[in-house]
Amino acid sequence: MKYLCVIWTLILWVSCQRGENIKSLEEMFVDSQELTHERPLSDDMVWGSPAFLHYVDSSVVVYDNTLDSIFTLIDVRNSYEFLRFGKKGQGVNEFLQPFSFQNIGEGYRMGVYDVFKHSLFSIDLNAVKARGKESFPLIVRDSMNSINVIPTIYNTFIGIGFYENELFRLFNDKGSLKSFFEYPYRDEVERKIPNRVRGMAYQGTVKSNPAMTKLVYAVRTAPIVFFYNINEDGINKRCQYAFAYPEYKTEVSQHSMSAPQSAENKMGFIDSYATDQYVYLLYSGKSYKDMKTKAFEGSVIYVFDWDGKPVKRLILDIPIKILCVSADNSIIYGFADIPEPTFLEFKINQ
Repeated sequence: MKYLCVIWTLILWVSCQRGENIKSLEEMFVDSQELTHERPLSDDMVWGSPAFLHYVDSSVVVYDNTLDSIFTLIDVRNSYEFLRFGKKGQGVNEFLQPFSFQNIGEGYRMGVYDVFKHSLFSIDLNAVKARGKESFPLIVRDSMNSINVIPTIYNTFIGIGFYENELFRLFNDKGSLKSFFEYPYRDEVERKIPNRVRGMAYQGTVKSNPAMTKLVYAVRTAPIVFFYNINEDGINKRCQYAFAYPEYKTEVSQHSMSAPQSAENKMGFIDSYATDQYVYLLYSGKSYKDMKTKAFEGSVIYVFDWDGKPVKRLILDIPIKILCVSADNSIIYGFADIPEPTFLEFKINQ
């Protein structure tokens, strides 16, 4: 891996402090809780490489690209019954490269964004459970080469991608759009790096709440997070925190561009999840140089409310790679390598 010598710069900017003298992410949190994992599924359950999770109406849906059926539905309400569905391919009702699961409204439905097909599709989990013909209707097709598309309650969609000047684009099924914000930067020198190149260094997770009225963008390569409100006309930034920035170099040619990271960068929020009440940020704090692939695991989850106020630090007894959270904020679901990928749950004391 290509990397630069890292000169770590802490506490470059922090907002939403409410007068506090915040020096680190950890210092923001007064309350902590230790959580112990449980293994609700049989050890005979085979997984390949689970990539992301979604919770909808007492079920957890898993995307695992290495299995013949790429989606797994786990009904946590009914004795953890499970079934597998969904195929890779170029045909109708097949997926080339699912990139995210999305909230799409009430009921036993969810969305999946296929980044190679540039399309957001609907999954009716009741139809899946009926084991009928698999059908995944198109919700909207993206024409902006977004890497992710997030629906809103206002029948609009938010695209995030390596755009020329902005972080988000708001559009509808007719294609009209507005632009909002730009990728983070530590100072005006870094800001001069083209936005689309800088975006490669600041990739992260973007999640909406189930009501589809709020948005969180959490950076993987550094402890940086933004909280947004969604309205009919656009996106308003509610709060932001940044305690460090990634070191990287840019490589731009006539035909390609990239932003190789320093192996000494300490990873930030490797996954995130949102309920209507809280935002859950899975934190690493480890570098690839020191921990190799273990840098992409975390045993600390920082919980914020949607105003950016710290709520609680959750300390897991085993590190996980991905997570989702029940709608009532009582259970965290995740995957850990022990040593094979294993589905876990952590009960939260309310």
